[in-house]
Amino acid sequence: MDQLDDSFSPEALRDGARIGPYTVVGNRPIGKGGQACTYRVERGGNHYALKLIFGKENMPPEDWRQAVLRTKRECGVLCEINHPNVVQTYEIGQDDGRYFIAMEYLDGQPYSRVLSRLRAQLPLA
Repeated sequence: MDQLDDSFSPEALRDGARIGPYTVVGNRPIGKGGQACTYRVERGGNHYALKLIFGKENMPPEDWRQAVLRTKRECGVLCEINHPNVVQTYEIGQDDGRYFIAMEYLDGQPYSRVLSRLRAQLPLA
């Protein structure tokens, strides 16, 4: 991977950084959770969402191995789903010991913003 600081943090990726065959677009993640950061990336002129899995440094080796195996199984199932209401998952990969999941990129608002707006419109019971 390119453009990482000495102590890797998923937030350390910057515009133009490479993760496997993908190039990061923008200077910050488009999403972040407890075990992953998601970036908008480009490959061959197309945009994707790339979820970069982290946590290896904070887990015992066996727990990390189990987490990777679980993620691979889940991705195997998700790659088989093709439905208009489900984001397409394309692959799970590895670059320099870091695992990533490549998914369909959807341009729009974060779900949390949509949910907040809907909650504001719903009457209280």
